[in-house]
Amino acid sequence: MADGLTGRSGKVRATIVLGVTAIVMLIALATQWRHSANDSQPARPSASAVPLDIVIGRFSVHGPGSVNTWWISTPQGAVVIDAQRDVQSARAAIEQIRSLNRPVEALLITHAHPDHIGGIELFKQAFPNLRVYASQATIDGVRTDAAGWQQATRRALQQDAPSAFALPDRVLANEQRLTVADITIEVYEMGPGESESSTMYLMPETGDLFTGDIVSNRVVDFFLEGRTGRWLQQLEWIPRRLPSAQTVRPGHGGEGPASRLIGDTREYIEFFRAEVTRHLDAGEWDGRALSAAGRKAVAEAVQGRYPGYPTVAAIPQLIELNADAVAREIASNRR
Repeated sequence: MADGLTGRSGKVRATIVLGVTAIVMLIALATQWRHSANDSQPARPSASAVPLDIVIGRFSVHGPGSVNTWWISTPQGAVVIDAQRDVQSARAAIEQIRSLNRPVEALLITHAHPDHIGGIELFKQAFPNLRVYASQATIDGVRTDAAGWQQATRRALQQDAPSAFALPDRVLANEQRLTVADITIEVYEMGPGESESSTMYLMPETGDLFTGDIVSNRVVDFFLEGRTGRWLQQLEWIPRRLPSAQTVRPGHGGEGPASRLIGDTREYIEFFRAEVTRHLDAGEWDGRALSAAGRKAVAEAVQGRYPGYPTVAAIPQLIELNADAVAREIASNRR
């Protein structure tokens, strides 16, 4: 990609591991999510003539840790984006998609975090002809689980954890144009940011952009991998290189106008970084973590500016954990 977003940083890999132990017990609250949201609507057409029978729907769950599975349906079939985290939610998503009475042709994966890949095996069992697509970087991430998120998820969810985190079986290339079930999708591999690698999917006929976790909608994001600087670069890249994107369908939260959701996500990250920087500059940093007072102050400032935002993972004190991760990132870049 011209902006260099597909390179691997590797700088923060060692710091990721320290959060895994805490996450093991914290993700356990994920089993609280059990109320499905069923939103479906016709895709919004662009100025040019587009098929009017394209319908986009969403399965998610209410509460902390809510994550989206999107589907695109035409009379010829359906395409699904992302596959939930736990067994019960994946099964509920599958039942909703079965009700379309369409052949499900493809499952597209945005990135390797467990909340987006946990249901792959169940989807493959439910739809035997399903092709599961991802970038090579995402496939490698699923295979290696370098940060240990899959292990943490299994221990936390126990019987509701997937028996296996299945690998996607079809490789997508950056800027590839894929046509499935009479649906044309453009593929954009974005490289490291919120996760070690992320892929976005654009429907050029309608301007719908499925961003995974690069863009979110009024949620507490996941900063534990320490790449918010690169994440901001990705948010700047989207409107510059994909001006046709009209509606963002994020990994967490509802859809909305691309310009607003991208701007809101960028503002949230910038505000968070500014608050962390303020406490770093005040000396509330021991070389590994912010002081307890610094973490608490960051959390209070963020919650004051963005009240009521649910967390993208059912992790108590996620904002404070995010504060330490961002502090390490910023401090490392100052060396």
